[in-house]
Amino acid sequence: MSRRCSAPSTSAPTAPSPRNASATKAGNPMPAPSRRRFLALASLATTATTAAPQEPTFSSSITLIRVDAEVLQDDRMIEGLTADDFEVLDNGQPQRVRNLSRDLEPLDIVLLFDISGSMEWVAQKVATAAERALAALQSGDRAAVMTFHTWQDLVEPLTDEMPHIVEAVRLKVLRSRFGGGTHLTAAAGEAVKILAAAEGGRRRAVIALTDNRGTASRREDRVLNEYWEADAILCGIITVQDPRQFAEWKSRQIGPQLAIPEQGLGNLILQTGGAAITTDEPGIALEDMLRRLRSRYTLYYSMPASAQPGKARKTQVRLRGAAAQRYPNARIRARGGYLAPRSVE
Repeated sequence: MSRRCSAPSTSAPTAPSPRNASATKAGNPMPAPSRRRFLALASLATTATTAAPQEPTFSSSITLIRVDAEVLQDDRMIEGLTADDFEVLDNGQPQRVRNLSRDLEPLDIVLLFDISGSMEWVAQKVATAAERALAALQSGDRAAVMTFHTWQDLVEPLTDEMPHIVEAVRLKVLRSRFGGGTHLTAAAGEAVKILAAAEGGRRRAVIALTDNRGTASRREDRVLNEYWEADAILCGIITVQDPRQFAEWKSRQIGPQLAIPEQGLGNLILQTGGAAITTDEPGIALEDMLRRLRSRYTLYYSMPASAQPGKARKTQVRLRGAAAQRYPNARIRARGGYLAPRSVE
């Protein structure tokens, strides 16, 4: 989500929080949530300028849009890029990147476990590797654990106590009753609400551990808008099915097996700027995914004046200048749009 951000034009550059802070009129007290976002903004400004040598000066009242981007060439992360190496197309119009940060802001993660019939082996492998995988997170990062099949269950709320997350996976997830349908899109929508309800100033991601074989459960466009509005990305650890467990699960089914239209997460992952790993080692893949999330670039640019409140706008991130020449085959994963703020708080 983007919000109006206020910064004095004569001061050092001020980078916004991921969910942009709101300007308040002089003499009016700042409400508590806005005050927290403003403090997060000031804290980030101190560190973001050291990560980006460029020193842009923001105008007194602007609306900044933030975009997280993963930049790869030959499946390797490209390091050392600056704000001048990027440009963003906003509804097709090039926008200058005003500031860039990397690995500075804390991370909020929701681990979303598919506990439909044939997925128990995935939870077992992640439980074995959970402690090592979560070591990829840093101080101040938080995680939550949610399970789903036909319904969703928050088994561990957001916490920075990683031992609680490990225990939740090893005890609560593994003791779940595996079975039922796979309402992927609905579960992805419920997971992002956890992130949207938390305070701003943090990067946000949902990591779904699933075989990506779900039944239609909710309109995808509405879930996508929720991710854009929460400034969150959706990632997937896509697992192959264990043939023995799948056969055992099928043998327990009663009645005729009807063909049901499937609905996966591929387009939501693409449009939110997330990544997917297909694997038979989900514990190792989770560790890799967490490291990649911490290494993404965060870009900030001014929202065009033509943006209409509450309307979706399309975005595309690309390299420019010398960086585009150095990395001609670079692939960039970034969200495909955002919702313009409906009002200024």
